[in-house]
Amino acid sequence: MLKIDKDNYYFIPNHNKNGLNLYSIENIFKDDFEIMVKFKVDWDKYGEKTPVGGVVAKNGKHMGIFSKKDWQGTTRFYNIVAKIWTTHNGIDTLKEMSCEVGKYDMENDVEEMDETSFIYDCTLTHDKNSKKFIFTCNHIAQEYVYEGDICDYGQNMFWYGCGMGFGEEWNEHFYGTLYESYVSIKGGFKVFESDFKKYTQYKVFDKSWNGNHLVKFDQIGFTEWQN
Repeated sequence: MLKIDKDNYYFIPNHNKNGLNLYSIENIFKDDFEIMVKFKVDWDKYGEKTPVGGVVAKNGKHMGIFSKKDWQGTTRFYNIVAKIWTTHNGIDTLKEMSCEVGKYDMENDVEEMDETSFIYDCTLTHDKNSKKFIFTCNHIAQEYVYEGDICDYGQNMFWYGCGMGFGEEWNEHFYGTLYESYVSIKGGFKVFESDFKKYTQYKVFDKSWNGNHLVKFDQIGFTEWQN
């Protein structure tokens, strides 16, 4: 398992500068794909000004799987959300498929939480031919059929633990623990897989043997990596 917070989050490089990755995740959203992640959320770490955390996402118009804590009056709602951005006839559209996993009535001090103790097993699956997404959270599935195409994410980065790692805005840092994850493409071929047990100070090993190791983000190291 791997603890994640605003000081410890990761990305998969679009390209390995030494040419060691066998399959790039750069264009992962352009065809069939599936993202699976099992994780625990530290809900107490989220505030009203920072209610969203990117578990697995591509930045830009952030797309992927997120945790979200909403405030409505004296009630807090805890949700796991799949965010999907599509474009059709020049109009970009956001679809959020939300799974409520708990709520807390602060006024009466009554809490209703998912019995999984904040651990969630989620998959986001895309079928290009049918233009359909299926989002599953702890065996509860939702479908979304869209028009047009998925927005272009070819030059955007693939993050574990935030919506965007650099800069000071729209970071959407995730607070919690990662237990396992994979990313697969058409035919179910896995291009990244990890149980987050084998890692160093700077990398998480890719069990799929495609060389798509997770790299810990820091601005100085990222600048050096780009160069």
